[in-house]
Amino acid sequence: MKPAAQIKKKSEGFLQALKTDRQTQIIVGAVTTAIILGFIFLPGFFEVPKGTWRYGVCKAFIERNLQYPSTGDILVAVEGADSSTIYVSKRNAFGDETLQLYECGYGRNEQGRVILKQVLVNDDPFDPSVVEAFSKTIPFVMSTKMDLELPQGFSLEITKFKDRDTRPLDGVYGYE
Repeated sequence: MKPAAQIKKKSEGFLQALKTDRQTQIIVGAVTTAIILGFIFLPGFFEVPKGTWRYGVCKAFIERNLQYPSTGDILVAVEGADSSTIYVSKRNAFGDETLQLYECGYGRNEQGRVILKQVLVNDDPFDPSVVEAFSKTIPFVMSTKMDLELPQGFSLEITKFKDRDTRPLDGVYGYE
C-alpha cells in the first residue's frame, strides 16, 4: 500500500472515531483547549511588565528635572486611576545617592487635554510653574515612543540592594 493511501485510511479512521468515540472527543477537546489557553496565557509569563502613559509621563518629568550630571534608577513604580508614583534612587556626580518618591497627579484642562495637576517629591510640592510648563508638552511626550518597561521589583535585603542591576533613566547617562 502506498504511503498516501495509508495516511488517508488512518485519517478516515480518526475522523470516524472523532464522530463516534466519546474518549477520543474528550482527548481532542482537552488538547485543543490546552493549545488555545497556551497561546493566550503563555506569552504573558515571558513579557516584561509595562506601564501606561501615566508612568511614561511621570518618568519623562523626572528625566527632565534631574540635575545634570546625575543618574537616576527607578526602583518601584505604581499607577493609580489618575496618578503615578515612582521611587527613584538618584546619584550625583560625586556618587552620593539619595532616594526620592515622586507622586504625579493628573487631571484635565478646559479643552479636555491631560495635564499634570501636581507633582510631589517626598511629599513636598514641586514648583507649580515647572509643572504647568511641562503639562503643555504632555501631548508631545505621549506621541513619542516611550520606554514603559516597569522595574523588576525591589528587595529589602541590603545585599540585594547593593548588588542590584542599576539601570539609568536614560541611556545618555551611562555609568562608564
